[in-house]
Amino acid sequence: MKLEACHDESAGGADTIVAPATPVGGEFDWNDSRTKEGSSRAGMAAMPECNNPGIRKAIRTIRDEYSRPLTVTSLARECGMSVRSLHRLYRSATGNTIGQDLIARRVEAAATMLREDNVKLEPVAIETGLGNAKNLCRLFREHFGQTPGQWKESFHGRRSGAA
Repeated sequence: MKLEACHDESAGGADTIVAPATPVGGEFDWNDSRTKEGSSRAGMAAMPECNNPGIRKAIRTIRDEYSRPLTVTSLARECGMSVRSLHRLYRSATGNTIGQDLIARRVEAAATMLREDNVKLEPVAIETGLGNAKNLCRLFREHFGQTPGQWKESFHGRRSGAA
């Protein structure tokens, strides 16, 4: 995985997007993707700067607005770029496609929500933009290598009724 992304100057100029040194599913840690420049956390590698404001906006939109219906066309329009340019520059900057990162962000948000003991899969799938529980389970398994139920069990130390 190519560890590059864009520096977010709008957040004070001291924040850098980071990615796991050994990522699960190949994407960066969306839930904790902001850290002070120059600092290092265990397992995390800082990504170099990029000065393309359109790509910075695309990354922020995926990170912050993952639950709304996002298409590459609408994202390109919001970023003031053509679809082709957005695809090419985003992949060059992050090493992933927009679709890969959007799904990764949604699945990781679902994992965070599933930490709650009595949460059900269907509402989590809808709230994260994954559509339904079946799709959530499929993508969760692809991303984490286990079902949401197995993940909850390992997280809570017992079998929960959410899966």
